[in-house]
Amino acid sequence: MPETTGALLDRLEAALREQDGFVTTHQAERLGVRRSKLDGDIVHAVEHALVVADLDEGPPLRVLLIGPDRAANILEVIALEFDDGRVLVIRAIPLRATYHHLLP
Repeated sequence: MPETTGALLDRLEAALREQDGFVTTHQAERLGVRRSKLDGDIVHAVEHALVVADLDEGPPLRVLLIGPDRAANILEVIALEFDDGRVLVIRAIPLRATYHHLLP
């Protein structure tokens, strides 16, 4: 795993745990899901990621993480890392067929 991706994972996990504004989950409001529940599933998917892949070099750096939520549903999480260190989760949805080939 590239150094930048490992550092991104560390910051993403910390930001999700702290909920200090560094991470925003756009789907939560749209789906009417409580953010704390959604964040817990995202944290679980990130911590147990089966796949971590840079999607482009940015800026901002865009990273795909594929991992299970707390109910073992496989999620597709896409995060952006900005130059100032902020991390923004822009997608956390059930894994689409587009990325099935990346699974081990």
